[in-house]
Amino acid sequence: MMKKFLPLLALSAALTLAGCGLGAPAASQLAAGDDAALAANSLSGADETRLTAIIEQLSGDFHGEASVSSAGADPFVGPRAGLIYRALDNSQVLRTLGYKVSGAIVRRHFSKPGKVDTVPPIGPADRAALNRVLQPGDVIQCGNNTSFVHAIFYLGNDTIVHALAQEGFGRKMIGVREETLTAYLDRVERDKVVVLRPRWTPEKLTDAIAYAKAQVGKDYDTLFMTDADDRFYCTELVYRVLTRTGVAKVEPHRAKGGWRLVMNEDFRKSPDLSVVYRFNHD
Repeated sequence: MMKKFLPLLALSAALTLAGCGLGAPAASQLAAGDDAALAANSLSGADETRLTAIIEQLSGDFHGEASVSSAGADPFVGPRAGLIYRALDNSQVLRTLGYKVSGAIVRRHFSKPGKVDTVPPIGPADRAALNRVLQPGDVIQCGNNTSFVHAIFYLGNDTIVHALAQEGFGRKMIGVREETLTAYLDRVERDKVVVLRPRWTPEKLTDAIAYAKAQVGKDYDTLFMTDADDRFYCTELVYRVLTRTGVAKVEPHRAKGGWRLVMNEDFRKSPDLSVVYRFNHD
C-alpha cells in the first residue's frame, strides 16, 4: 500500500522544500519533466499519481459509486488527463506501464458488492420474451438498481461476445469472452435490460460479427482506453464493433479533463440505434 503513495509523498516533499526557500523547481519545470517522461515512454511520479486518481474515479463510475459528470472536479488531475490519455493511446509501452498501475485499482473497486435492492431479476418468462426479440447484431445493456453496468454484443442463436471484468467478487480479471446469453443470465442476476438495434446491412453485420469474435481472449481494459484495441472494457468493445463498421455514430463522454469514456447512456443517445426491448426501464 505504501508504494502507491510514494509519488504523492515525493510531490509533497518538493512543495515543502519550496516553502522552506530551498529552490524547488517551478511548476513549468515540473511540467517539462512530466512531458519529457511521457516522450520517453515513461511516467513521472506526478503523472503516475494523476493516473492513479483517474482510474480510481473511473472505476467508481463504472461500479456505480460516483457519477461521470463529477469526474473532472479534481484540479490536480484535470489539467493533464487528456495529455496522459493521448500519450497512452499512442504508445503500447506506456499502456503496459499504465496497466501495472490500473489493474489492482479496478479489481478492488469491482470486487465490492453492489447495492442490494428489492427488484427481482429478469425471470424465465421475461427471458423468453427477450430471446424472441433478439436478432444478430443487437446490443444488450443490463444492470441493477438504477444503473446499467454492462454491455453485450449479440451474435445470434443465444451466443454473445462481451468484455467481462470478473465472474465474481474478488476473482481475477477475465476479458473478452464468447458464451451463451443463457449462461450469463444464469450466473449474474440482472433486473434491468434494454436492447438496442442498429440498421445493419448484411455485409456490415458479417464484418461486425467477425470482428467481435476476433477479440475473444483479449484482456480487460483496466485503463479504460476507448481508442486502443489491445484490450477492452465492456462498452468499449460494443462501441468499436459498431463504429468501425459505420453502422452507428456514438459519442463518448469526456471524463477526467479529457479522458474519453464510452458509457451505456452514450449508445441510447445515438439516433442510429432503436430500442426494441425494455425490462424495468422507462
